[in-house]
Order: sequence, then structure tokens, then C-alpha cells
Amino acid sequence: MAPEERLLLPIHECLPTRSGWGTFSRLAHTLDKLQEKPGHEETTNAIKQAVQFADEYELSPVNVEKPGSRWVAEEALAISLFCALKATDFRTGVLASVNHSGDSDSTGSICGNILGTLSGIDAIPDQWKANVEGSDVITQLSHDFIDVFITDGENANVDKGRYPPG
Repeated sequence: MAPEERLLLPIHECLPTRSGWGTFSRLAHTLDKLQEKPGHEETTNAIKQAVQFADEYELSPVNVEKPGSRWVAEEALAISLFCALKATDFRTGVLASVNHSGDSDSTGSICGNILGTLSGIDAIPDQWKANVEGSDVITQLSHDFIDVFITDGENANVDKGRYPPG
């Protein structure tokens, strides 16, 4: 399983049943699915660690670094997921995920993707969305992604000419 698939699975699995900022109701299901895949161990452990830390620790700069900061993907996932689980809103989660001494650009990106996927564009502060380069392209990609992978699949009304064949 490719690293991007390992990241997307937890996000996709918790999409339909997100019941509040502090709860991912389907993470146990996600872990079960991950454990069916070869090479899942590091990703599974990172998710379990994030959930454990979210149960034990408050969101603070010191606690954000508890899952590690040695610049490896699984630790970035654990930090990002910890921040997303503990956040009261998009801004709080993303700011916590970037204010540490580790791989903060990666953790901010991952956490922002998780929280944005779960809560939508309206949760992102307006001043953060202003002047985003390529926002029209990003919006179109988002709509196409949802149409193809989340809702309509092969029957999606997506202009396939926008994308290379694959």
C-alpha cells in the first residue's frame, strides 16, 4: 500500500460519520482495514499512538511533539492526527500542527487536509483563503475528486479532458 493510500484511508473512512471536532467514530474500522494490508504496521501504530495521546494529553506545543519529530511519515501522520483529534476548530488544529520543531510543513499539510476534508471550506478562516494562488483549479479538483471517488464513481459528470489518461 502506497503512503498516500495509507493517509487517504483514515480520512476517507471517517468522512461520513464525523460527530464533532474531538471524535473520529470510525478509526477502529480504519485500523481493521489497514491491518489487512501488507506493511501496515508503522501506519497502524502511528494512528493508535495519536488516538492514545489524544485521550491522555491536551493540545499544547509540548504535547504535539510527543508522537515524535524525527521527520518520518508515520510520525507526521501521528502528530497531524493528534492535532486534528484535539482541535476545537480548523484554525486551532492547523496552528498546533505547525508550531513545533519537527516536520511542520508536512504536519500542517496533513492536519489541514484532514480537518478540511471533514469540515469543509467554510471552516477555514477567510483570511487564510484570500489570495490563494490557483484556488479555482483547487476548487475544480476538489469537486471532481468528490464526484469520482465519493459520490458517483464512473458515472461522474467530470470533464475527463482535464486530466491525463490513466
